[in-house]
Amino acid sequence: MGEESPPLQYSKKSVRKVGKKLAHSSGMTLRDLSPDDYEVFVAWRRAHIGPLQNALDEVRGAIPKHDDDIILVGRLKRAESIVRKLQRKGRRHCLDRLGDIAGVRLILRDNATVENVANKLINGCGFELLHDYINHPAESGYRGIHLKRCYPPTLTIPDNSVDVKSLPVEVQVRSHPQHEWATAVEAYDNIVFDYSLKNGDGSPEEREFFCVASRLINDASADAPHDRDRLKSLNNKLGIMKKLDGTGDTMYLIRDDKVQLSSADSCLISAQMDQQIVRVTIFHPGHESEAASAYSELERKAKPGEVYLLARACSWESLRRAYPNYYMATDDFNNWLKSELSA
Repeated sequence: MGEESPPLQYSKKSVRKVGKKLAHSSGMTLRDLSPDDYEVFVAWRRAHIGPLQNALDEVRGAIPKHDDDIILVGRLKRAESIVRKLQRKGRRHCLDRLGDIAGVRLILRDNATVENVANKLINGCGFELLHDYINHPAESGYRGIHLKRCYPPTLTIPDNSVDVKSLPVEVQVRSHPQHEWATAVEAYDNIVFDYSLKNGDGSPEEREFFCVASRLINDASADAPHDRDRLKSLNNKLGIMKKLDGTGDTMYLIRDDKVQLSSADSCLISAQMDQQIVRVTIFHPGHESEAASAYSELERKAKPGEVYLLARACSWESLRRAYPNYYMATDDFNNWLKSELSA
């Protein structure tokens, strides 16, 4: 028998070419790519698995131990979100230079803890500050601190080889109120489909509603009574509370309760919004390539109302609390909103 052929290497140039095809054709999705281009996309995203795990391990070492309020998870960015970012008007993004394909989400008690841990990661672990959305909130109302660090790509996964020395991982550090707001926005996007309020979709009044809500939930309003009145007025017109409350925690969860999660497991979340079903399939260490391929294939065949995510978490509870929008479990935000609307 002859020697096996070495795995195909994908250069940044080949990745960029695929990204240009996705960016320059409105409505382009994974299913529109040629088989070769599709494999390049899959391999590129898959190469971020190792850097993602390295970042999770490093962040875990920097946070307080035995604090039940802390949630630490990671994910590989959804294909739909990648394509949407590449096609965003007024911004030029290249697939080979996207810094958030691998993303860590760290949720802490309050702003003071967020800033303390972020400073520890910057000063003690070599992370770079990307954005301080606490002191300088995004136009959408989003708040949090974003950091970045680069790690060598995954080279131990079968059929995976990318010709780069390092790949970035973005770390989002946010407080629980900031997280409740952000996931409510994402849940609202899922309710109405094809929305991305944080990227400027939706009506001006919908965007204003969540921007006002962000100020109030973060105690950052210069005139809370005025903002509260405006929130009530917008809700009376748009019915956002009714939309969020009508879907709260209504998804039927299918999972293997006997499985104990570790941060090295790959959790493939499959949410079918129209059928109100969410499935979580676990791929244990050694099956990363299979998980990444299944993720891409499900996304390529996805129908309207089907949403997928490949994530990592230490427990089922962390997974649910970090990504409640996939479970339509926005009870914390809904309860806060009800109290504001009735004040």
